[in-house]
Amino acid sequence: MKQAVRFGGIGLALIFLVSCIQVTTLVKVKPDGSGTVEETLLMNKKTMQEIQGMMQEMAEQMGGGGAPGGGLDLLDEEKLRQSAYEMGQGVTFVSAEKIDTAESEGYRAVYAFADINGLTLSTSPSGKSPTPSGMGQTSQGAKAPATFSFVQGPPAVLKVMLPEEYIRDTLAF
Repeated sequence: MKQAVRFGGIGLALIFLVSCIQVTTLVKVKPDGSGTVEETLLMNKKTMQEIQGMMQEMAEQMGGGGAPGGGLDLLDEEKLRQSAYEMGQGVTFVSAEKIDTAESEGYRAVYAFADINGLTLSTSPSGKSPTPSGMGQTSQGAKAPATFSFVQGPPAVLKVMLPEEYIRDTLAF
C-alpha cells in the first residue's frame, strides 16, 4: 500500500497483481471528504492474444464461427459506467482513456465521489478480468469490499477498513 499527499488531501493506492493483469486504484481525497478514484487496468499483450485465441476457439466450437478481426478490447465504457454504481451512492463516472504501451494494453478510468464515507472498493481484481461474453463472473471468489471513514478537522482522519480475508491473503508469508 502506498500513501501520498496531493492537493491538501490524502492519496491512497491499492495495487493488485493477478497473473498478467495489473489493476491499480488511486483514491484522492480533498479536505471536505470528496474526491476521485483513478483506476488503471493493464494486461500483458501476449496474454491478451492467448485469451483472444481461446475466445475464438470457443466461439467456433459453439458453432458461432469467431469474430473475424475482432480483438479483445478492455475499455468497455458501459461497464465502467456501471462500476460507478457499484462503488457506492454518489459515485459518478468522469472519463476513460485507452492505454497502449509496447508490453501492455488497458485503460485508465476516473470516477468522482461527493463523500468518501459512502465509497466501497472491491478488493478482488477478478471482476476486472476479461471474460468471453455470455460467461458471467461468479461471486465465489468475491471478497468483501474496502470501506472508508473520514472525519474532517485539524487533523483530518481517514480510516481504510480492509476485510480480514484480504489482509490474511495479502500478508500471508
